[in-house]
Parts: sequence; C-alpha cells; structure tokens
Amino acid sequence: MANVAKMSPEEKKALILDTCKELFYEKGYNETSYEDIYTAAGLPPGSVTYYFTGKKNIAESIHAEYELKVKTVLSLLIAEEYELRVMSALEILNWWNVFFINPNIRRFIVELGREGVLRRSFLGNTEHFFKLHINEYSLMIEETKFKLITTAYIGMITELLFEMHENFSAYTAEEVADFVIENAYKFLNVDHVAISDAIGKAHVIYNEVKINCEYFKNFKYDERLL
Repeated sequence: MANVAKMSPEEKKALILDTCKELFYEKGYNETSYEDIYTAAGLPPGSVTYYFTGKKNIAESIHAEYELKVKTVLSLLIAEEYELRVMSALEILNWWNVFFINPNIRRFIVELGREGVLRRSFLGNTEHFFKLHINEYSLMIEETKFKLITTAYIGMITELLFEMHENFSAYTAEEVADFVIENAYKFLNVDHVAISDAIGKAHVIYNEVKINCEYFKNFKYDERLL
C-alpha cells in the first residue's frame, strides 16, 4: 500500500474513491461503513467525511462516472454512427442488459435509488436526452410539457428499478428496455413506425457488440477487456 502520509489531498480523495468503488461493488453501498472505507484505504478515522460530505457524495460521483463510461464503452465498440433515435435506443437496451446481468451493479443502483441519490443524476441525464431529440428532430415541446415529460420519465425509471429488483425473474432485460424506449419516444409524440424501427435496429446492433460486464467489475473500467 502507498504511503498515505505523503499523499496530496487530491491523491487521498482518489484513494477513497477507488476504495469505495471496490467496497460498494463487492459489499454494496448499504453494507459499507465509514470504518470499512478508512480501514481499507489505510487512512485515519474521519478522513472520509473530511474529503467528502459523506457516502452519498462518494456514491453519486461513482455512479456519474459509471453512466459516462457505459456510454463511452458502447461508442467505442460501434464501428459506425447511427441516427440519434437508434443510438439512444441502443444505450437504453445496453443499460438494462448490464443491470440484469451484473447483480453487483444492480444492487448498487437500486440502493442509490432508495437513498434518493439517483434522482439528481437522472434529472440531468433525462433533460439532456430529451433536449437532444427535441433539437435533432425539431420537435415542438413547450417548457411546461418538457418538465412534465422529464418528471414522468424519471418516476417511471425509478419505479422500474425497484420492480425489477423485487421481481427479477418475471421480466427480461429486453422487455424492460423496449418498454422504456417506447414510452420515452411516446412522450415526444414519435410515431409507432419510427419507434419500432429504432428498437429493431438497436437490437441488431447490440447483438453484435455486447459489452463484457467484467469491464465494470469494481467500477475499474478495465480497457483491456474491450
């Protein structure tokens, strides 16, 4: 282990984040205590809350990085560019497949959902998602309706996370992903033919470039697995 006494504040923050990635992945967010973190990191008591406001703050940072990395990995694996609807459908399909396949990531995301951590992250991502489509396809969506759409979408996703976790064997990742994609585009008044086309193309592409879930083990993002 590195000599933590000689580390800079930024290096100690990075050490805490790396330690939490492994602990949150292996033990879960809820089961990881502050003592677990500073002991595993080789830091004195109080170090975690000195550099971060708390576990939620750390988990939010890890989740934000995870969401970005999922998109980045998928874009690296795809050999060509597709239209926005297809790419977005592909991202949703991949997200739910990782959620279903990797129980550690699923537990982490569900626990953050119950802690209220995901809402802030989902809000930014959801607003970005819908604004991209509004701009790309010149959609006429009033600001008041836009807020209703984002709120409804976040609520739908959050409840689906809990439902999938509690009744995991009752659904498949593809069923849930297709449901999410379909409703996301229905919110934007996209016609059924265009929705079906985007979903169909997303499935074809995904079957060719499935992500190795080991890539996200301990949230380390091992690029050698690409």
